[in-house]
Amino acid sequence: MTTENAQKEEIIESLKGSLISDLDNLPRLETIPDVIKTAGSIENYLRDSLRQAIGIYSPAIIRGSKYDARTGEIEILGCAYEARVGEHIRDSTVVEVALVQLGPSQPKWRRTAFNLPGHGRYRKAVMYLPAHIEVDRDWFTAMTNAIFTTGYFWLEERFRSVLSHPEISIGVELYSYLRPVLANDDLMNSLWFGCGIRGHGVYLLDPTVAMAALEMVSPSAAKAGRSGLHVLAEFLGCDIPTEKTFGTIAVKQDKCLDFKLVDAQYREDLPMLVKVQIQVYGAQKISVFPIVSGKKGYLSASFPASKKADLLPVLNHHRDNLAKLYRKSERRLSHLINLVRDRRTTIDIAAICGRFAGGFARGYGE
Repeated sequence: MTTENAQKEEIIESLKGSLISDLDNLPRLETIPDVIKTAGSIENYLRDSLRQAIGIYSPAIIRGSKYDARTGEIEILGCAYEARVGEHIRDSTVVEVALVQLGPSQPKWRRTAFNLPGHGRYRKAVMYLPAHIEVDRDWFTAMTNAIFTTGYFWLEERFRSVLSHPEISIGVELYSYLRPVLANDDLMNSLWFGCGIRGHGVYLLDPTVAMAALEMVSPSAAKAGRSGLHVLAEFLGCDIPTEKTFGTIAVKQDKCLDFKLVDAQYREDLPMLVKVQIQVYGAQKISVFPIVSGKKGYLSASFPASKKADLLPVLNHHRDNLAKLYRKSERRLSHLINLVRDRRTTIDIAAICGRFAGGFARGYGE
């Protein structure tokens, strides 16, 4: 490895560490609404971080450039520029970067596209540069990937932590029982336990199933202009009036029933939820299997109707054991309702935007 490449690697790792340090200073995410609210703010923060990093590391990215830390301007051949970062107006998988010359005249522009093989919503970066300016494509791509991948992984880990809260482990216990019985990840990850309690219809939570769903929905979510995590958090954080859930109908009839998601009784009250459910299930039509019915509420399992032939015999055979596990932990469901409904953390993302730069700027060029 050359000295130059070693320095670039060190800068990338320093940049990642500074991002994580800043994000870790945010209040702890405790509920699903906390995650939903934070997801969009984190993306704003990451774009701002990229803008700052382009300036600070411009000598490595842009040939013949200098960075003025006092003004935040980039000097190239005696002219002053500033970096601007935003999202493409029509394609939300593209992040746009413009190097804008400060002053009344603007040079001829050149468009350069970079694929982003990293993690998260953005799949491509488009850079608009004055025609006479050259950039180091590999260095720019590595830096952009590092920023967005680090930010998205940080948020996913916090989401996993919320889903792993010990007070709501009833979902984990049900999935843990069924996983070795099915011995099939595709079937396991297509099944969602739901319950109705005290007027609330909610999904039970399991980090393993949730992370598998995140991987599945992320591509389609990005095309719709949203992060996969945001979509999944809205799915798991839904709170449907019990009397309008498919589970209530299946439990009353005490048999597995098929439903079209677009026919949901809550479609007018929660139109976005129906779209999110179609994305997460990967199907327009689902089957709902009743497991527990009682005065305190119900437990059901739902899955794409196309999986019914594989899942129904297993659920029928293990219904009593699943019901026992549920009843044993039923008293903890109030914690789940709170986790789904309450927003406990207020995130002031603007307070950390701009602060992270000081953590990694010192080492560059020294």
